[in-house]
Amino acid sequence: MPGFVEEQLHNQVLTYGKDPLEMTGVERAQYIRDMTLALTEELHELLRENNWKPWHLGRQDYGGPKLNVTEDNHGEAAVNAWKERVILEFGDVMCFLGNLARAHGLTTEDVIIGHRAKLLENRQRHADQATARA
Repeated sequence: MPGFVEEQLHNQVLTYGKDPLEMTGVERAQYIRDMTLALTEELHELLRENNWKPWHLGRQDYGGPKLNVTEDNHGEAAVNAWKERVILEFGDVMCFLGNLARAHGLTTEDVIIGHRAKLLENRQRHADQATARA
């Protein structure tokens, strides 16, 4: 079963007729820049789904989801609508991440290997910090 990078490649070829890995020079640089900007914008959209602003620290909803509560959409319905928006934002993030990975010649497996390596590195760093505090 293809992973997210391979699925995204399929979409790119169907839509634009070109594999990002085939790009060179200015075209490649512009593509990488555009995909990086698009990815950061999607991350900002994800951030906007949460009440994160430090100047709202005293608010009751600080740190929680930004719910669009209406007369017809409150309680569990508002939370479910928020969760659906967050899921779709993560989907957008994965699309642009897949495009960037492909432009760098990576596969889904490569990305997962890199993620696992960083998980192990971070676990060790956390363990070292805990030992240093003890």
